[in-house]
Amino acid sequence: MQKGLSPSALRLAHLGFLAMVGVSLAIHAATFPLPVATRQTEFPLKRPTVTGTVVAWGNNDNGQTNEQVGLHSVVAISAGNSHTVALKSDGTVVAWGLNSQGQVSVPLGLSEVVAISAGSYHTVALKSDGTVVAWGYNSHGQTNVPVGPGEVVAIEAGAGHVVVLRQDNSVDGRVVAWGNNGYGQANVPGGLSGVVGVAAGDYHTVA
Repeated sequence: MQKGLSPSALRLAHLGFLAMVGVSLAIHAATFPLPVATRQTEFPLKRPTVTGTVVAWGNNDNGQTNEQVGLHSVVAISAGNSHTVALKSDGTVVAWGLNSQGQVSVPLGLSEVVAISAGSYHTVALKSDGTVVAWGYNSHGQTNVPVGPGEVVAIEAGAGHVVVLRQDNSVDGRVVAWGNNGYGQANVPGGLSGVVGVAAGDYHTVA
């Protein structure tokens, strides 16, 4: 482990690793702190303020661990199957690596982003107004966002699905998931309540 590198800044990404140097910041940016999710959320949402640089290593067959010259002021990172995504302090997104499905083709003009999450071959971003933007592989409808602006406070991408946490405090509809449902990972249990965070595995979902 590199000196000065916080363990909380590490994330295993299949055969590669990512790290943010010089920060003590959990990079699972899609999961907001509990106070945000347990009260009525105020928009615009805020992005992390502690910045760092990105170091990646491991499998580099598609350039996913290549150093990005000039990339700085990074506040969050996420790794897909063979691509890497970084969120900068100015609310813009940078992505590199495999682009076979457009997963690193960040939508033109995308700004005001507060959180990012990389699926296997798709990428998801959350804007400060609660809008979800998704791009890349859409074989299971994972980039077809079914929730509107001003609704979402947290995002997470699985291998081929997406799960979000809505600000709606009602029992049903607090958690919304879509995309690949081959193992029931997008079937949110009825009556699910008290949710303050969400996480997605390749083929399962946790709240």
